[in-house]
Amino acid sequence: MARAFCSSDDEVRRVQSALDEAQAGRARTLAAFAVTVGSDGAVAGLLGLNEREVRVARRTVGKDDAHRVAEALWERSRLDRQPAPQDGTPEPDSTAYPNEAPAQPGPTPHVAGQAGEPESSPAVDAVLTGAWHTGADLTTLAAELGLDPDFLAARAQQLAAEGRLTPTPAPDHTGRHRRMVEGPPPPADETTYLHWHQPAPQSPHHQHVSWEQQPPVTWGTPVTAPQHAWDGYLSHGQYSGTTS
Repeated sequence: MARAFCSSDDEVRRVQSALDEAQAGRARTLAAFAVTVGSDGAVAGLLGLNEREVRVARRTVGKDDAHRVAEALWERSRLDRQPAPQDGTPEPDSTAYPNEAPAQPGPTPHVAGQAGEPESSPAVDAVLTGAWHTGADLTTLAAELGLDPDFLAARAQQLAAEGRLTPTPAPDHTGRHRRMVEGPPPPADETTYLHWHQPAPQSPHHQHVSWEQQPPVTWGTPVTAPQHAWDGYLSHGQYSGTTS
């Protein structure tokens, strides 16, 4: 029981010390309030206290100590009104996290033709290839397909650059004697000249038969008129609107 009493006595002493400290702080705050307002009666009426209690607190603390306490309370109030950082750390900068930077747009893929221009298709390419060989009018072809003649001209130029528009040799119906009249054959090189002028010895009858059985010599393929018209706008890359 003596031990229990000693423990209780220590607890009372601790509580009494805390109470005395709290009462001293109360008196200092009351005195600071009184010197700030400048009227003990006004402070007593505002706080619901006795004017004598306010006056005793002001006199006990002293005027100078009361002013210092008032300044400390004002400074604490000012700091409490300032907004504090949310986490106590500065906001993350976008440069501090290069891996989280927004991804840059990749290179724009190349699109054939300009904006609003129809794109070609295998069917259009097939029609252009057929029109190339037949020499069809480009304006009529564009009207039938519902496309711009300039677009067809540009597409035909691209097909020609790819080697897909190759002229088809026209059949040669002229005879051997007519071709001989129209123009001389191209000059033969030295090897061919020696080969022609050093034949093997043959009989006159055999030479006559061999000359008649030789295949016709083709000196060149004539170019038709529609192909000339297509070559004109293909070389410039723009359709002029007229055909030959």
